[in-house]
Formats: sequence, C-alpha cells, structure tokens
Amino acid sequence: MERIKQLLQGKGLKVTTQRIIVYQVMERLRHATADGVAKEVRAIVPTITVATVYHILESLCQVGLISRLDTRDGKIGYDITAKTHHHLFDGRVGRIEDYNDAGLTQVVREYFATHPVSGFSVDNITIWIDGKFDEKNSSET
Repeated sequence: MERIKQLLQGKGLKVTTQRIIVYQVMERLRHATADGVAKEVRAIVPTITVATVYHILESLCQVGLISRLDTRDGKIGYDITAKTHHHLFDGRVGRIEDYNDAGLTQVVREYFATHPVSGFSVDNITIWIDGKFDEKNSSET
C-alpha cells in the first residue's frame, strides 16, 4: 500500500482510500471497464458509485498511472500499463494481454515517416492483434 501511496503522491494526486483501492483493483485486473472495476471495488467499499470509480480512473489516466483502452465492444476500458504497448485479443473469451515489442512499434513509426498521411501526425502506436490463445492457456487473464 505504501508503494501506491508514493505513486499517487509522486503524480500530485491526493492519497485517498478509494484511489488506493481502485489502483489495487486495476493492478489485479490489468484491463477493465469502469463497471468492471466498480464491481470489484464495491466488494471492498460497498458505498462507492460507478461515477466515483470512473472519475478516479480518469484522474489516474490524466497523470499517466494507467491508460485508456478502447475495447473491441465499443466500451471505454482502462489498462494498468501506461507506457506504449500493443494488445493480443482473443474475442472468443474476451481475453486481452499486453504485448510489448519495441521493434514492431519502430517498424510502424518508420513506415509512417516514409509514407506520411496528409494532415495527420502519429502521436502513439498501439496495435490490436486479434487471434486465439491456445486452449490450455485460454483461462489465463
């Protein structure tokens, strides 16, 4: 808990029990919607609202402790990993895994440098790779 307090303070956020719990839940879930986080947080703090969880998640995004994730079903989700990375997605089971590959990111960045799109500049590269995890690994989250 002390580590999370230091993370929050280091980013200039007020340390509250609710913020700590939301961050702990995000660390466990890795990828989740505000509703999913709220469900888990309510098991610990029954009086917290989805709106409060949403505001906490947004504040964590704004300071770079987590990142926003546009899920395949059109919902806004959150990702505990704030740095540039990609995602492996298995739609059969709704599983999302982080995929870190600086080489892939560099290839795409170089491609856009040599094939610019008029009126568009690349800020961040996040690639969704759709596929299927092996059956033996399909229950991992």
